Amino acid sequence: MAKDREIPLWGATVCAHAVEGADFHADWWRWEQGAGHIQGGDTSERAAAHFERHGDDLALAAKLGLNVLQYSLSWARVMPEPGEIDDDAVRHYTTVFKNLVTRGLRPIAVLQEHSLPAWFSQRGAWEHPDATADFAAYVDAVYGAIGGYCEDWIPHMEPLLWLSMAYGERCWPPPTGHGRPSRGMDGLAKAHLAAFRILKSASPKNQVAVSLYVPHVYPLDPYSPWDARAAEHRRRWFTHRYVKTLRAAADGASPFDFVALSCPGKLGIHAAPWRIRNGFAQYERVPGEPCAPDQTEPDWASTEELIRSVGDWGVPLLLTGAGIATEDDGERCHHLLDQIDGLLRLRKEGLSIRGYCYRSFLDGFVWHHGYGQRYGLVHIDRDTLTRTPNPSAFLYQDIIREQKIRPGAVTRFAPDWQSPHVEHH
Repeated sequence: MAKDREIPLWGATVCAHAVEGADFHADWWRWEQGAGHIQGGDTSERAAAHFERHGDDLALAAKLGLNVLQYSLSWARVMPEPGEIDDDAVRHYTTVFKNLVTRGLRPIAVLQEHSLPAWFSQRGAWEHPDATADFAAYVDAVYGAIGGYCEDWIPHMEPLLWLSMAYGERCWPPPTGHGRPSRGMDGLAKAHLAAFRILKSASPKNQVAVSLYVPHVYPLDPYSPWDARAAEHRRRWFTHRYVKTLRAAADGASPFDFVALSCPGKLGIHAAPWRIRNGFAQYERVPGEPCAPDQTEPDWASTEELIRSVGDWGVPLLLTGAGIATEDDGERCHHLLDQIDGLLRLRKEGLSIRGYCYRSFLDGFVWHHGYGQRYGLVHIDRDTLTRTPNPSAFLYQDIIREQKIRPGAVTRFAPDWQSPHVEHH
């Protein structure tokens, strides 16, 4: 394969709260205790027990050929109380990140992914006047521990998805006394800027990303100008609003070096004047069945359009959050092939694509869906916690090793998948 088609970073995601277990100081742990908050009444107490099994899990990731892991830390573990750093948690993450590097896995550190310390959420989270200082103290502590092993950083994972789910849909833990999403967004932007400055001051090698969750939203009624207007408003909100807020906080500068872009698929929208907190929009994956904005339908064609539009900004892209929830691993193989086939073509066209991180490496606790969804390349038995790589993991291994989609791999793992872009020899 020609160099211009090679993607340097092939990996997967590891979300702390989803897989570690026993994250008892997190706002999510307290939210999970409330009746009706989590599908099936599940809690994250065990998750995938990755906190104890991280050594074996990282060894498996390396064995499967991954060369990068997008790895989130638990802020609640590191800072269980205001201003209090847990030395054991810091030592744990130091060991993890050292192990990542030792095994040839490039770490991309996610400093905060949807879960917050309970004390921080109870004070109003990002709307509190001390929020930026609190986050900066956490970033300082984390960098002091793992800065020698990591050069790629994501301060907040998918902040607009968090705002939508916590403020709008109220199916994720909302901060105490929360007001308007715009106030939360302003606080997030200030905290990102503080992290950016800390990381850039620490080393010029550090690269900092802005994380965007950008579904393809479309009007459910193509003949309704109101639906069209609601869809366009949500599209601009997801794609541009946070970036504009960041740049305003930075006085017009661009406080990020690359974009961690999650394009999960398509989502229909109806205009809904009564849904003020949700941007006057009602999301529906299936017409007539309202859903939350995290319940998209995979669709590569719309994903490709969004990737091109963000690629026009002229900064490198890391495609992440690129998974599918399914019990059918054959469907996961198809999804993986669709995405990687498309990414290789986009790379050939000249888009600056740094890498691809499949969501996720392990099955785990999927927020308000509990254990009702499986995203993992590696299957986790809910009773024994036994790890078993899915066939999709071996398909991905073949693609990484060969730097292309081989017809033989398609025949073995997804014989009914077809693409005009597969290379034949």
